[in-house]
Amino acid sequence: MIKNLSFWEQEFFFYDVDIFIIGAGIVGLTSAYFLKKKFPDKKIVVLERQFPGYGASTKNAGFACIGSPSEILSDVVQNGEQHAIELIKMRWSGLQLLKSIVSPDSMRFKNLGAKELFFNSEKQDVVIDQLDYLNQLMEAAIAKDHFFRITKNRETKGLSHQAVEWDLESQLNPVLIINELQKKVRSLGVQVVYGANVSQIIPKKIKLILSDSLELEAKKIVVCNNGFAKDLMSLEDLKTVRNQVLMTKPLKGLQISGNYHLDEGYIYFRSYNNRLLIGGARNLDVERETTSKFGRNQQINDYLKSFVSTHLYAADDLEYESQWSGILGVGSSKKPIVQEINKNIYVAVRLGGMGVAIGSYVGNKVAEMITA
Repeated sequence: MIKNLSFWEQEFFFYDVDIFIIGAGIVGLTSAYFLKKKFPDKKIVVLERQFPGYGASTKNAGFACIGSPSEILSDVVQNGEQHAIELIKMRWSGLQLLKSIVSPDSMRFKNLGAKELFFNSEKQDVVIDQLDYLNQLMEAAIAKDHFFRITKNRETKGLSHQAVEWDLESQLNPVLIINELQKKVRSLGVQVVYGANVSQIIPKKIKLILSDSLELEAKKIVVCNNGFAKDLMSLEDLKTVRNQVLMTKPLKGLQISGNYHLDEGYIYFRSYNNRLLIGGARNLDVERETTSKFGRNQQINDYLKSFVSTHLYAADDLEYESQWSGILGVGSSKKPIVQEINKNIYVAVRLGGMGVAIGSYVGNKVAEMITA
């Protein structure tokens, strides 16, 4: 944490700040980018408690997606058709914005497409019967016709024989995104300060207090730390949930390539060079995965490993190299919260598990909202 600051450090980083941004993930850094473009003479400082990031921006699975077919259908049931269309628009727009800031090559963006698989033919048929409707939704959202199509499932064992595939989903490296965004904002004159753990916001004074009791003032504050925003302010429809992710060691006979989804997007897996990444399944233990604490869930990890050995890869060289968790911000709606909640204090949070896709859109939206 920040302690024992010199005069030079205080003056350079924290004196006469126009805008403090809390969180150096995709939303925080893109909001800094758009704000600095909009107000080149303002002093903008991004505060992040931990390098390279504390939230999900560097701990996600590296999917550039806008929603699997069964997830979109679930969104329609829960919140209505227009809500689902708007979500797709936001995610698609966010990905285009991200690629306009960070070049696809810089983040190793690979358009490999995706498939949704099903545990049984009954679940498969429910989605396949709705393909025409799903494609109408996609056309309304992003003007793409015949977006989803039926294909054979040749990559897995013990799942339904048919799958639904689409082309517009990609893979990327999330740490490279953050690395490039840091370079971009710093080149514009934005300061990014790590080790600054904000413990309190005092709205009437536009003041922040760090965990080491250092008090900082600014003209405006933008809160971009997603689910962790609940620790700093009262936001009724925001809760923190945890996701588990596992990465294998290199595998000799891995057959899959691209991105895969099951169970309304709760389970996902993808290729990474000759490795397999799998994650999700938090719906199997909702109570313990509704938390803001990082850590492993043995029940879920055991399930994911069993899924891999049963359906994806069962050779003797199957070993896991890395296991980690990420913290998400979710609510009853998957739409983000982007608003001024007190005078000169803004929030841009609740990414709904789609931070890679929607993050740049949210960063731009909050920047548009802020006036001189």
